[in-house]
Amino acid sequence: APAELRLERAMKRDSSSRELILKRIQNQMCDEEKRELTDYVILNDGKTPLIPQVESLLKERLCPNTLILSNKY
Repeated sequence: APAELRLERAMKRDSSSRELILKRIQNQMCDEEKRELTDYVILNDGKTPLIPQVESLLKERLCPNTLILSNKY
């Protein structure tokens, strides 16, 4: 999620001030470093549909060599 959205979520979740959350974020690894260490990224920005991303990842991980056909003819 974008930085501002993450900040708002953390403030709401923790009932903490903006300044306290910003200090906490500054002590964390930056987004680019996190992306370099992960195998998958699921975008949770409130705009991009979340469920299709999760379904795609699950299909890829659970059935990597299986051709999945649609039941639509």
